[in-house]
Amino acid sequence: MKKNNPKVTVIITSYNSQRYLKYSINSVLNQSFRDFEILIIDDGSTDTSRAIIKKFASEERKIRYFFIKKNTGTASIPRNIGANLARGEYVAFLDADDLWLKKKLEIQLQNFDSNKILSFTSSNYIGENIKVYNLLSSKIRKIIQKFIFKKKLKGLYAYNPVILSSTLLKKKLFKDLKFDESKSIVGIEDLDLWLKIFDKYPNKIIFENSKLVTIRRHKESLNINYNKASLRAIYCVSKFFIKKNDFKY
Repeated sequence: MKKNNPKVTVIITSYNSQRYLKYSINSVLNQSFRDFEILIIDDGSTDTSRAIIKKFASEERKIRYFFIKKNTGTASIPRNIGANLARGEYVAFLDADDLWLKKKLEIQLQNFDSNKILSFTSSNYIGENIKVYNLLSSKIRKIIQKFIFKKKLKGLYAYNPVILSSTLLKKKLFKDLKFDESKSIVGIEDLDLWLKIFDKYPNKIIFENSKLVTIRRHKESLNINYNKASLRAIYCVSKFFIKKNDFKY
């Protein structure tokens, strides 16, 4: 890795995200940890997202971007492109409608030793107009995250505790593993990757039990429909489960 490369590449994926994009970018630019670059992969937006990205890039040297000509129909392709173009030792993913708290990178990197592969955190949840979701529900979700994480791979068969916008990963991981680009798991591509990581590196994962990201739920969110999201998750886990030959007759 070249000496002048940043420690972290923050990959923001965007598709018609004009309403929220500037807030997600600013939440990264305001990080207390400063040795990072922002790589924005726009997946064929038809709104003003690309103009917003170009304006930010013209004013901030930390920002690079890549525009995909036509929407790919899956978040995996722009995320994989971002991982391939990343210059950092670590990569962090952020959806264009989510936000980071100021010390997100700082806290994760403090506890990320050379033996680890993946770090993820708890989160807050807000609606379209920054209205905070039910705090009790948030606390319960945090407890579930911690419980499931302790169960390692088998825990992921029941629930996905890894919030994509909270993740920090070693870039070298992507030499062996990628986001699956199959259209059959659209919206649940991240779970497919976590299953593979938890399977291959069960003792190299960190759960930061702190709320370091804010997830925005709105009507355009891909997984706002709980039933559809659940069916996708069941399919993804079943596919992995059968491939692992964990089913006992």
